[in-house]
Amino acid sequence: MVTREEFEYKLTSYAASSGVQLQTVVDTYVNDTINKMNVFYNLIPKKQGIGGSIVWESYKGFFTEAGQSSENPAVISGDLTPDQFTMGYKIQQATAEVTDYYETLFQNNPNHIGQAASLFAEKVNKATEAIMAKPYVDTNTKYGLNGQLFRDGTAVVNLGASGLLYWLDDSSNTLSGPTTVAGKTRSSYTQLCATVDTATEALSEAKLRSTFATLETAGADYRKFMIVTTPTILANWRNRQQSAQHYVNTTELKVGFSKTMVPTFDEVPMYADKDCPSGDAFVLDMGTWEYHVLKDFFYEDLAKTGATKKGFIRQYGNLICRASNFNAVLTNKS
Repeated sequence: MVTREEFEYKLTSYAASSGVQLQTVVDTYVNDTINKMNVFYNLIPKKQGIGGSIVWESYKGFFTEAGQSSENPAVISGDLTPDQFTMGYKIQQATAEVTDYYETLFQNNPNHIGQAASLFAEKVNKATEAIMAKPYVDTNTKYGLNGQLFRDGTAVVNLGASGLLYWLDDSSNTLSGPTTVAGKTRSSYTQLCATVDTATEALSEAKLRSTFATLETAGADYRKFMIVTTPTILANWRNRQQSAQHYVNTTELKVGFSKTMVPTFDEVPMYADKDCPSGDAFVLDMGTWEYHVLKDFFYEDLAKTGATKKGFIRQYGNLICRASNFNAVLTNKS
C-alpha cells in the first residue's frame, strides 16, 4: 500500500529522474485508492481477463442418465449442451492535468505547505475518485464505473460497462432492457432471464422472502445472496423495522482493504449504494457475478502541451453474469 504522503513525495522526487519508479508508485497509489472506496464495484469478484474478449460457457439441460443404474447401462451422450457467450471489454478513463504556473503557485502558497506537496498529485487523486464514483446524471453524460455497474451499458453511444440492468431482465423484456445479451437472444435462454418485479410498493419482508424462494428454486445459492439498493430504500426499511429490531442484524462486508458494517435480513446482507437507480432493489447471487479485468487501473503520462504535466488513469474490463436467472431486480419500490 502507498500512503498519500509517500505518493506525493515520490511523485515530486521521481518525476524528473525515473519514469519506471514513477509508474510503479502511481499505479499502486491509484489501485489503493480504488480499493478503499465504499462502492459496489469492490464487492464483485474480480477475474483476470485473457484474450481479445471475455468468453465463457453456460449449460442447459441435465444428465438424464444420472441416478440409479443397471449393471450394464446404455451410454447416452449430448445431454448437457454448452452455450458459449462472448463480451467485449470496456475502457474507463480519467485525465489529470495541471500547468506549470498553477503547480508553482500551489507549491509556494503558505496554505498548502505541509498539506499537499503537489497540485498534480491532488489532480491524480481526484481523477482516481472520479473514474470510479463520478455521479450519474443521465444517459447522455459520462459517469463513473460504479454508476455504470447498475445500468444497461447504453450510455454515451454504448460505451458503458454491462451493468445489472443489462443482465437482469425477463424473457418478456419487462424493463425494456437489451433483448440480445452477450450475443444471445434473451428469451431463448433460461439462464439469461431474471426475476423482475415492477409493482409500485414498499419493499416488504414478504416480497424479499418470495424472491429468495424463487431464486433458490431456480438453483441460486442462498449463502451467496446480497440485497443491493438505494440509501433511501434502506432507510425506509430500517424505519419500518424499528419496532422489530430482532429482524435486523449487522454483518461485515469486505470493501477493498476495509470492512463496512451492513444490516441483514434473514442473514442476507443489505447494502446501500448512492449509484443504485432510484426505486430499485437487487437480490443478487454474488457467486454468479465476475468483473473481468484485462488491465487494472494504471497511470500513463501524456505528451506535454505547452507548460503542462498531464496523464490519464485507465482500466480495461467488463462485468458478466453467469446465470441471470439466479438474480432478481425489484423496481418501483420505496
